Parts: sequence; structure tokens; C-alpha cells
Amino acid sequence: MAHPQQQAFCESVKARFPQYFTGAMALDIGSLDINGNNHTLFDGTTLYLGVDVAVGRNVDVITPAHQLLLPDATFDTVVSTECLEHDRHWVESLRNAARMLRPGGLMVITCATTGRPEHGTRRTTPHDAPLLMAIDDEWADYYRNLDEADIRAALDVPGLFQLIEFSIGEETHDLYFFAIKHGVFEKRHNRSSQIESRPANAELAYLRQHSRRVANDLSKSVATIRAREGELARLYESKSWRATAPLRALMTKVGAVTGLLRRGRNLMRYLVRADFVGLRNRLRSIRVDQALQNLGNTESPRRWAVMATPHTLFLGHLIAGRLRALGWQADVLTSEPAGFPHDMYIVVCPQMFKTLPPGQKRIVYQLEQSVSLRWFTDSYFKILENSLAVLDYSLTNIEFLADKGTAYPHVYYLPVGADRGYRPDTARPEARCEVLFYGDANSSPRRRAMLDVLQAHFKVQICSEVFGAGMIEHIRGARVVINLHYYENALLEMPRIQECLSLGVPVVSEAAQDQADYPELAGAVSFFEPGNHGAMLDAVRLALNTPVSEAALDKAVARGAERFGFMFDRFLVAMGLVSAGRLINDPLPLPPDANRIALSLPETIARRRIFEANRPDRCAVFDGVRLRPGWVGCGLSYLSLARHALRYHKQRLTVLEDDALLPPDFEQKMAVVNAYLDAREGKWDVFAGVIASLHEDVKVLEVEVFQGVRFVTIDKMTSMVCNVYSESALRLLAAWDPEHRDDQVNTIDKYLERQVSLRVIVALPFLVGHREEVFSTLWGFQNTQYRELIEGSEQTLLALTEEYSRAAVAA
Repeated sequence: MAHPQQQAFCESVKARFPQYFTGAMALDIGSLDINGNNHTLFDGTTLYLGVDVAVGRNVDVITPAHQLLLPDATFDTVVSTECLEHDRHWVESLRNAARMLRPGGLMVITCATTGRPEHGTRRTTPHDAPLLMAIDDEWADYYRNLDEADIRAALDVPGLFQLIEFSIGEETHDLYFFAIKHGVFEKRHNRSSQIESRPANAELAYLRQHSRRVANDLSKSVATIRAREGELARLYESKSWRATAPLRALMTKVGAVTGLLRRGRNLMRYLVRADFVGLRNRLRSIRVDQALQNLGNTESPRRWAVMATPHTLFLGHLIAGRLRALGWQADVLTSEPAGFPHDMYIVVCPQMFKTLPPGQKRIVYQLEQSVSLRWFTDSYFKILENSLAVLDYSLTNIEFLADKGTAYPHVYYLPVGADRGYRPDTARPEARCEVLFYGDANSSPRRRAMLDVLQAHFKVQICSEVFGAGMIEHIRGARVVINLHYYENALLEMPRIQECLSLGVPVVSEAAQDQADYPELAGAVSFFEPGNHGAMLDAVRLALNTPVSEAALDKAVARGAERFGFMFDRFLVAMGLVSAGRLINDPLPLPPDANRIALSLPETIARRRIFEANRPDRCAVFDGVRLRPGWVGCGLSYLSLARHALRYHKQRLTVLEDDALLPPDFEQKMAVVNAYLDAREGKWDVFAGVIASLHEDVKVLEVEVFQGVRFVTIDKMTSMVCNVYSESALRLLAAWDPEHRDDQVNTIDKYLERQVSLRVIVALPFLVGHREEVFSTLWGFQNTQYRELIEGSEQTLLALTEEYSRAAVAA
């Protein structure tokens, strides 16, 4: 017992009610000290357990207090000393204890009314508690100080317990309260004689037998889990991991000899072509496949922790909120927990922590800007590579990391989003300053010079080293927040911008090279030329004189939250931690009026950059679904796009993949294509811009020349590079089954190909081509392998078309 006043109090209760402590059946919850010693309050048969793990004198039981499932009315006495304030599930623990208490039994409770982080009464630092109380009712309840009324309310049965004794002890740092509850489940009578004379009956035997069985089973499970964790930790941290993982994955993943030979032949093709970049990418893909398979073979994590530094707390709560929405427990930590007891960790800015969780349960969120090499040391890259996955908010960073060898499929794009639940319910206070800047105001000369100019013209408040609730108060008290870059040619400081927007405060920011990656900021953030003092003053003056409307802010926050939710779920699906069904029902972060969409994986950044340099007009980009094997993720992308289009009642949708090679006159040709499709209303399903592999049983149904272009209607197709889908085809795509994992018949193009009575229109010659300089994200080889397939398909279709035309003339 940690506190002498509690010890003295409990001893006085024991002296007053000795019959409950001698020969009684007793449950002792969380009454063990840090060394696992009990406190000898009881002389009878006692079962010990704690919030997490406890070791008992009579029986060893490893069970959370709220989950112990012994029969009702088992114990004469329940004692819990200095436990409930450590237990997030204290209400459930208390009700469970009351359930197991016999009629007329005695319950003794002591706990602290104020928390101290070093005592474990906070799952995060003191900075977090006010912030969590402002935005999360569940956490607010957890942080509330306990008192006698709280415990009575938790039991939720009027008159169920009678207060026998209550006292308070106060010291310099702690305020404890002690309450004694005496059960009145039934009419009061002399219970002591029954307790003293009761023999060791069947219930006692059952309790001992059940407890030992539970203890044995759980002890074995814990030993197995700890042994596995130790093995995995050594494996992930070993120097030989990178060198041996691809070979090990190759040898273990392929169960059959035929599969082994097939993969071996694929790897040999890279060597024959001297395609060492492709071979490296393929081996990396194999390694990630193996890591995800290992993750899939373990129990899904239930207890998550997000480790975030004080200046990234907004991100910590944004991520934790999404995890909770998916049904998991998620704690936000600003320091390393002892022993890393959670199932999985997401570590924001991992280089800021002295100790990190083991690699096999560590996901890192990389926030450093690649425009500076300050943090990108060899040790930092080792942290990234030895983590289960790497998240990054910036495509510019992803491109930089790829050049350094930290690349797809180990890296995931997760742009920082907004949080619709972050803003407190209270009205925004009256503005205390015109312009607020928060962050490091002194160590960047360019930033300091701009702030000096700004302070000469406006009332500017500068906040440094203020976090949590204090920072929220400052932001909400400003009319405008100014965002200034630390570096020249910097990236947008998205955590700062999204936090301000989530709190309903507009932002004026220097423009940045990655500004186009955040279309959701339009209307809520005013940008000015980087380093231009005059443009900065004009932008701030305009923002103060013409405030951003509440509707514009709400729209930006809603779009930012929607995008973050989808991209975070996309990551979890790729990791196999949530089902694909969750993702395909999410709203897509796409403009509702988008009729032309490019499908692209942002993590395959070389492909994305080539596409961006040749991006057609009026084309929204969809960050496709990732799931191994890649063809399943591709199919899920089309399924999601089809459902999105049908949700907005679209009758036609054009989808381009990011390796489509578009001709210079693409827009003119597409105008002709759409005019022809208009003329054939209801008589087509798909327009295919190119066909990679023409089906051997294809039939030509019609040939027609329209505005100088020859259009051919056929009954089968294989290729998704650049297609136009009618409403009928969208319904087919929306019905694709992701659980049918046969790549010989159910890749998304083969799925369409085997549909009966499909009407596919194609232009001859083909409208578009296939970029040869990029790699296939599905199969891992370079697109040069498609060249002969496409040329052969075009020649075959041309011959069939001429044969059809001759037959039509003859008829």
C-alpha cells in the first residue's frame, strides 16, 4: 500500500469489521505494491488481481479488473486501494466488483482525487488533459477527479450501498479520499456468524479450481507472446534483415513448387534485362508482403497509442480520434511508456523520442521537411526502415525518401487533415489580437524579419512553447493566424494550418511548392508570394477587412476531415488491419462534379510526377486503394470510383490510369469520342482507349466512321488504361467481388471481359498508348512488356474489322 494514511485507514476498518477479513472469501483489486507484494489485510482465502497484471498470494490471476468473470455473489469482501484512479475502465471495474459481492458483503475503496503523471493517473502528460477534456467527452470523464458521489453514481442503484465511514487525508501533493460501502442487497442480519462458521464448500472449491485454470492458461499465453515479441524484436533490429528478408520471404511465402518456379522465373527476367532497379523494387515488394503476412497472422491490435511531441498534439488527437471511430482504444502519449504495453504505436516525429517501441509494432509518421537535411541522418533512416511502415504527409518528401531508398511499398501517403470534432462547443471568445503567430519565432532569420515587418503594421501576438489547451485558447482569440516558413522554398506547415482551420480561425500563409496538393484549403487560406513583405501586408490587411465566411471555413474543414479519414483508412486497409469493406463505403475525397478522374498511387512517386507533367485538363486525381496483391487494390479502386459516380447519379465517367500515354491532340479526339457516345445513347457500355490483350474469341459487332474516326464495337475487352464507362458499366464495376482472389479470371479487366453481352467501343488506331518508361504497380515489371501485346492486339483487331467490313459489303 503506497500511502501510510491508506494503510492506517484500512487497518482501522479491519479492526472494526474483523469478520470480513478472517476466514472470508475476499477479492483484492489492485492492492499490490510495485514489487508485487500484498498487504496482508486478509487472513482468509483471497483472490488478487489488478488493472493490468497482479500476482496473488493464493492464486495467480492475470486479468483486468473489469473483465473478471467469476460468478455473482462470490466474495464476502472486496477491497480496492489506490486502483480506480489508474483504471480507464473504473466504472466497469466497480460494477463488476459489486456484482461479485455477496449480499451483506463489505466493500472498501480508497483512491486519489488528484492525479500525478508519475503515479500513472494520467495516460499522457499534464499538457494533454485540458485539451482532451475540451474535445473528447470520454477522456474528460476519465480525467475527472473521483469522489464519493462519482462512485455512488457509477453503481447506479439508489440505496444499494450504505456509507459506513468516510475520511480525507491531505498532503503537499496529494488529496486522497476513503469511502466504506456496506452492501444492503438484502435485509440486514448477523452475517458474521455465517462467515465464521462457513465450511470450505463447493463454491470455494470452484473458485480455486477456476482461478488456477485461468491462471495457467493465461500464464502460458503471456509466456508465448513475450517469447514471440523477443524473437521479432531481435529479428527486426538485426543487421541482416534487409539482406535476407527478400530471400526468406521468397522461400516461405511460396508453398508449392510451381509457385516457387514462377517467381524464380520472374526474378530471372530482371537479371536478363539488366533491370536492377526493377529487381530492387520487386524484392522490396516481396519483403513488405512478408511483413504484412506476419502482421495478418497475429491478433488484430486493440490498444493503440499515438506518441506525439507537445507541438504535434493536434496530429496525435487527429489520429487517435480516427482509431477510436474504428472501434479501438487509442491513447495519446507525449513521453515513452514503460515497457511499451500497447499492441501498436504510431510515433509522430520519431527522432524526438529517446526510446522507441519495437519495430514490429511501430508505425512512424515522418513530418520533417526534405528541403533541409538537418534530421535526415543515417540513424534516422534506420528508424524509418526498421519500422513496420512509414507515413508521410508530403509528396515532395516521398520523392526525396524514394531517392534515398525508403520507398513504396514501405511508405504511405497520409496528408494532414482537419478535425471536425476539435473545436470546443463554447462560443469563440472576443478577439484579443489581430494576428497570431505561433511556433519558433527566433531561430529562423527569414521568419524573424517578416514578423518584425508585420508587427510594425498590426497587433501581432507571438506564442512560443505554448501547447495544448493554452495554445487552443490563443488561436481562438486571434482574428487571423499567420503561417511563415522556417526555410526558403519550404513546404506548407500543414499541422499548424489544419489545427487553426479546425478551430474556426482563417489563415494567411506564404505560398509553397506543394500548395497544389491541398485543394481543400481553397477559400479558407489566403496565400501570398514567399518572402514578399508587401504581399504579406496586403494579404493580412485583406483578411482582416474581408473576413473568411463561416461557411467557407466549415467547407474546408469538412473536406480536410473527409480526405484524412479516407487516406488513413486506406493505409489501414493496405496493412490488413481493417477490412476493405470499410474503405469502399467511405466517401471519396473527390469533387462531386468530377467527370474525368486519374487513378494513381501517390507512393509510386516517379509515375505520379510523370503523369503530373502531362496531366490533361479538368482531371481530378484519385489516390488509389492499396492492398496486396496489387490487382485486388486496383479492383477496389475501380469499385470505389464506380460507387462514387453512382452516388452522384453520373451517367458517364472517364478514368485514366497514370501510365496512360496521351497524344498531343487528346482533347480534340476525346471531344469526338464523347460526341459519338452521345449519338449511341444506351447502345454501349465501355469506350476503351487502348486494348492490351485482345481476347481470342472477340467478335466485331459494328464498324462505323464518325467525324473521321473509325469506331469499332466488340463484345470483349482487356485494358483499363483510359476508358469511358457508361452507367451500365459503372454498375458492373460496383458489383465486383474483392474476395474472389483468382487473378486468372477476376482482375478488374478480366472481370469485365467475361461479362455477357458487353458492348465495347474502341477507336482504330487506338486513342492512347501505354508509357514504357514506368513500372507496373500490379506486377512489378516495366511497361515495355506491354508494347508487343498492344501492337499485336491492334493488328488483330484491324484484321477482324476489315473482315467484318468485307462480309457486310458481301451481304
